[in-house]
Amino acid sequence: MEIMYLGQASFQLRGERVVDVNPIQKPARGNIALYSTRQSTRQLVVDGPGEYEIGGVLIATAQAGSKDSGVLVHSVTMGNLNLVHLTVGGDDLSERALEDLGKVDILLVQADEVAEAQAAIQKLEPRVVIPFGSRAMELCIALGVPQPRTETRFSWNGTTNAPKAVLLKPSGAKRRAA
Repeated sequence: MEIMYLGQASFQLRGERVVDVNPIQKPARGNIALYSTRQSTRQLVVDGPGEYEIGGVLIATAQAGSKDSGVLVHSVTMGNLNLVHLTVGGDDLSERALEDLGKVDILLVQADEVAEAQAAIQKLEPRVVIPFGSRAMELCIALGVPQPRTETRFSWNGTTNAPKAVLLKPSGAKRRAA
């Protein structure tokens, strides 16, 4: 699976299919579009709780927090990897949501609130953490990774050793001169 960070809470996952999570550009470019909040669109999207299989991609979507919050958590299984995209803290995940999401290989977690992100990591026990948001670097340091790999994309097959945390920069981001 290859993961590209597109900015904000938007990622593109590439495997057997292309899955856009919270695509910034609408309509999404991938085969499947997943949103963390409900959307009104005519495109094929997953924006409600349930289990889906689209083109060989298994998707489990769970409600996070109260139903009024409208926040969704997605688990995407492609190949032999299960990736979870989480924009809320660990306290917002019920036991049922944790069961629905399954064993987590890669966690894309919003790091605007480090303590909440750490609670989610503790509950989900991912093999690899990819934080995003305003305090992503701070979360990496809290996880014991003071100098995480900074990449435009991350590829992993699940069988080789993986880093504990990877810091992705939006694709197309320009490097600053030192």
